Amino acid sequence: MDAFSRTGGWWASMNKRTLLGLPGLTWYILFLLAPLGITLVNSFLSSSAGGVLKPFFTLANYLTILRDPTNLSLLLFTLRLSLIVTAVSFMVGYILGYYLALMVKSVPVKMTLFFLFLTPFWIETTTKAISWFPVLGESGFLNVLLMKTGLIREPISIFLFSQFSATMVMVVTYFLMMAAPVFLTLSRMDPVLLDAAQSLGADRIRTFYHVTWKLSLPGVIIGVAFVFVLSVSDFATPSIMGGVIQTIGMQIAYQTFSLANFAAASAYSTLITAITLGVVALLFKIVDVTRLIF
Repeated sequence: MDAFSRTGGWWASMNKRTLLGLPGLTWYILFLLAPLGITLVNSFLSSSAGGVLKPFFTLANYLTILRDPTNLSLLLFTLRLSLIVTAVSFMVGYILGYYLALMVKSVPVKMTLFFLFLTPFWIETTTKAISWFPVLGESGFLNVLLMKTGLIREPISIFLFSQFSATMVMVVTYFLMMAAPVFLTLSRMDPVLLDAAQSLGADRIRTFYHVTWKLSLPGVIIGVAFVFVLSVSDFATPSIMGGVIQTIGMQIAYQTFSLANFAAASAYSTLITAITLGVVALLFKIVDVTRLIF
């Protein structure tokens, strides 16, 4: 009877946990796994006129992408742009997360500043990109300020519709995705560890590396994953701010909306998703990110 009671209690507990997780699991399947599965299947089909998919298996979409030097250079440019955005976002985001977590002592002030930095996420991406036109344009605030101070004699065109402007706006958009996990990781660090390291003779550089940096690595890895995934899939910001530059995201949008070639667009999407998942899996192999969660 005792064994039956214990088994029944365990089963009831399992059922409760299953029911609690069922809404999230259902959402995950319907809005993540199912679309990814449909995209994967479509990538092995072919499109006819009007975007109608032909139901037979083919590798032509992937072969077209991999055999075309233009597509390969487009892929490499997208990855390079994403790596640059991720690297700059890391430098800016780590400093911000470090400052909020360790330099600001008042918890209300700390949380107020943190939420203020999150307010740009309430604005739609396209609107945020367009809002930079009065700042970066040839007659914008930045050029006018530089000419007023005598640093330049004529407006600089590189500030807008270039790789520089696309990179800068993407960094401004995504660096908070780096700062947030770093801030959360360092906020959980016991300040006694810093005092202990210095008491044992470590200077500030060694204390930072062996204590602060190593304890913040889970947050850094999660931030890098967030920024890389978002920047590699972004097509709105490069298309608005980048001028003539082309990315994989823009190519997917072109194949989908201009050519109605859904099979080719699915192949591009599947390829970039596979690369992104590979990078994220490698990052999570390097550092145990569960330390940030548990």
